[in-house]
Amino acid sequence: RPPRSTPLYSSAASDVYKRQTQNLDAGVTIEPFQDFRVELTANKQYSRNNTELFKDQDFDLGPDEVAFEHRAQRDLGSYTVSYFALSTMFNKDLDGLFARYASYRSTISKRLGVEDSSPFNGQPHTKDGTEYAYGFGKTQQQVLFPAFIAAYTEADPNAVNLNVFKTRPAVNWKLNYNGLSKIGKLKKVFSSVQIQHGYKSTLQVNSYNTDIFYDPGTPFKADEINADYIARYEIPQVVINEQFSPLLGVDVKLKNEMTFKVDFKKQRTLAMSFIDYQLAETQSKSYTAGFGYRLKNVNIPFLTGKKTGVKGKSKSKSKSKSKKKVPAKPTTGPTPPPTGGAAQANDMNFKFDFEIRDDITVNHRLDQLAEATPTRGQRTISINPSVEYALNRRLKLRLFTDYRKTTPRTSQSFPITTLNSGVTIQFSLN
Repeated sequence: RPPRSTPLYSSAASDVYKRQTQNLDAGVTIEPFQDFRVELTANKQYSRNNTELFKDQDFDLGPDEVAFEHRAQRDLGSYTVSYFALSTMFNKDLDGLFARYASYRSTISKRLGVEDSSPFNGQPHTKDGTEYAYGFGKTQQQVLFPAFIAAYTEADPNAVNLNVFKTRPAVNWKLNYNGLSKIGKLKKVFSSVQIQHGYKSTLQVNSYNTDIFYDPGTPFKADEINADYIARYEIPQVVINEQFSPLLGVDVKLKNEMTFKVDFKKQRTLAMSFIDYQLAETQSKSYTAGFGYRLKNVNIPFLTGKKTGVKGKSKSKSKSKSKKKVPAKPTTGPTPPPTGGAAQANDMNFKFDFEIRDDITVNHRLDQLAEATPTRGQRTISINPSVEYALNRRLKLRLFTDYRKTTPRTSQSFPITTLNSGVTIQFSLN
C-alpha cells in the first residue's frame, strides 16, 4: 500500500497494460553428399496482451494509504506454430475422419473430468448418465480442441496434449538435388537437372481472448444454458494449413537449349470454428508441365532489316575485294570481350506451359446426420504457349496465347472459358 501522494495512484482507478511476445525460429541446412541439400525449419510465434483495472475500494484507511482491487483482467493475443499433420493428408474418407473427431469427444471429456475437475476428487462425474464428464460436454471448447487435433493427426486421444499453447514446434523440410546431370554419360546430354521436394505446415490460432464470464476465483463455474464449465480463453477458430510445395518437382535443361519442367503440388486447409461447430476442409492439388526451346541467331529479314548473302562466286569475290581494301589495324592491346546483350540478339524462345488445378471445400457440422456436401471449388485447365523474338539487345517481340477453362464444383456458378492472345513489344533503355 504505497502513499496516496505517489503519482501512479493519484486517481481512484488506473489501467495497466502489458504485452508479451515470443518468437522462435530455428533452421539447419544439411548436405549429406555433394549437390544434395536438406533444409529443416521450425518456428513459433506467441503474443499476449494483458489489460487490468486497479480500483481503490477502501476509503477507511489513513490518508497516506490505499487499497486497490483487481478488476476486468483480460488477455488477448494470437498463436502460430509449425506443425505436422501429414498422417491424414492423403486420406480420402473425409466423412470418416470427421466422424472420428466426433467420437473422440467423450474420451477427452473423461480425461478433463479426472485431471481438471477438482470438485469431484479426481473422478469423472457424469450428469444424467451421459458419456461426458460434468462441465465438459460435447460442445465445450476444452473438449473440442484436443479431439480435433487427435482425429486429424492420428494421435491417441488418451495421450494428446490438452493445452494448445503448449504445442511443440514440428520440423518442416525442403529437399533439393541437382547432381544428376554430373553422373556418367548424363552430363553429355543434360546441362542441369534439379529435383525438389518440400513440406510446410502450421497450426494457427488467429485470435484468443479471455471469456467475459470467466472468473479466476471460481474456475469451475458452469454456464447456466448448457451446464458446461466456462473456459478461460475464448478461441473462435483454429486453422491447420499444410502443403507440399512441391510434392515432386523436376526441372531439366538439355545441352541443345531445351528445357522441361514438371511438378505436382498438394495443399490442405482445416478451419475449425468453435462458434458454429463447423469444419471447413479445403483440398487442392495442381499438375504443372512446361517446355521451352531457344533458337540462336534467327534472321527474320522483314523484322531485322538484314539481307541474306549472295550465293556463288560473286559472294567470294566481294569478300576478297573487301579484305584487300580494308587495311589491318595494329594491335595495341587485348581484344575486348563481346557484351552479353549482343549475344542474345536474334534469339527466338519458344515456351509452352500447361496446368491443371483442382480444389474443393467441404463443410462438416457436428451432430448433423446429413453427409457433408461441397460448398465451393473449381477445376481449372490453363494452356499458355508463347514465342519471344529479340530483334536486338533492347527490343523484343512476344506473341502469346492464354487459354483458361474453369468448371465449378457446385451449382452456384457456371463454367467459364477465356481466351486471350496478342503481341507485346518490350523496349529496354539499359
